[in-house]
Amino acid sequence: MRKILLVDDNSAIAQELAKLLKRRGYGVQIAATVAGAKEVIEKEPPLFISSDLDLPDGSGLELLDMVRAADADLPFLIASCHASSHYEAEAVRRGVTLCLDKTRIRTCIHKRLSRVLKCEIMTIATLDNGKHTIE
Repeated sequence: MRKILLVDDNSAIAQELAKLLKRRGYGVQIAATVAGAKEVIEKEPPLFISSDLDLPDGSGLELLDMVRAADADLPFLIASCHASSHYEAEAVRRGVTLCLDKTRIRTCIHKRLSRVLKCEIMTIATLDNGKHTIE
């Protein structure tokens, strides 16, 4: 199963978001840097990428460029605490799927993710052991 890749150097935010997404039935991988994200992507291309704008070894925009060079259609979200006017136009020019205020990501990522991935047509099936999976 392809997973959602969360790229954020703030481990508390990444872990909280991963927990929320896992409860919704998504598989999740976490990377804290552009280099870490690149490693994950090379091993197993993700279903969706959510990246912080500012990372220790680069930016979410640099990661977006790397992803777009290989896959023009992979859904890519950039989340930031910065005012969107500072980066949004550039992100759109580079092919971002969605920009989101990081302070709102916890409350609306599932809704946005569902729209982007068209998950409305997917169903969450409960397995005998009580775990959820996306069919």
